[in-house]
Amino acid sequence: MNFSRTGRLTNTKIDMKPLILITPLYDDERESLWMLPGYLKSLRDAGAWTLTLDLCDDEDYLLEMISLSSGIVISGGQDVNPSLYGEPTFPTCGPNNTTRDRMDMTLIRLAHLHDIPMLGICRGMQMMNVFYGGTLIQDIPTEVSTEVQHRTPPPYDKPAHSVTIDEDSLLYRIIGKTSIDVNSYHHQGVKRLATGLTAVAHSSDGLIEAAEHQGKTFMLGVQWHPEFLSAKDENQQNLFNGFAKAAEWKMNNR
Repeated sequence: MNFSRTGRLTNTKIDMKPLILITPLYDDERESLWMLPGYLKSLRDAGAWTLTLDLCDDEDYLLEMISLSSGIVISGGQDVNPSLYGEPTFPTCGPNNTTRDRMDMTLIRLAHLHDIPMLGICRGMQMMNVFYGGTLIQDIPTEVSTEVQHRTPPPYDKPAHSVTIDEDSLLYRIIGKTSIDVNSYHHQGVKRLATGLTAVAHSSDGLIEAAEHQGKTFMLGVQWHPEFLSAKDENQQNLFNGFAKAAEWKMNNR
């Protein structure tokens, strides 16, 4: 039985959809959690339900949430603490959040162990790389000589540059193109790619724009922000569609 819009129990059957967990965004000044609507709408349009997690690194809580879900989105956010990849913190590194760092590392570990579909966006891709043993560029403008605009001002619903996609990749199978336009809002990036991950998209200056674990059902990270572009760009919406499809497969094959 299910509740109707009037609050009464009915015998109407509700079609099951995969539930996707999303890591929260944290506002340091207001000490509050928030979420960009683009994440939620893109996933709903892809045929999934969404649940934004509490900012919490308690493994029991995270494991319980994962047991109820079929996929995880590691969203954008603060810079990753360089201590996680064994480097000192440069003055150009931005603020980080210890709880969020531990939370993301725990979620990625659990997704790896249980083969839970995972999509990492911007910081999310960087955290995936750090989890598997890679390192990060702490500040692209001061460490990399490039003419590509990797940190553009708002609005973020406009392309900033193009990326080239490897044909032998999950990303290519989802989008079906070897080159797409993306937005860009990051000052950190992948420096040394982790063992176990494969770089599958690059910008023209050689920076890694997408990486995936090809031994998993779906573990893909992108450096851009498809949640700002998906309403206007089918390539970006297809990224969420492909992820939701993998989560649905996981839901039906537990």
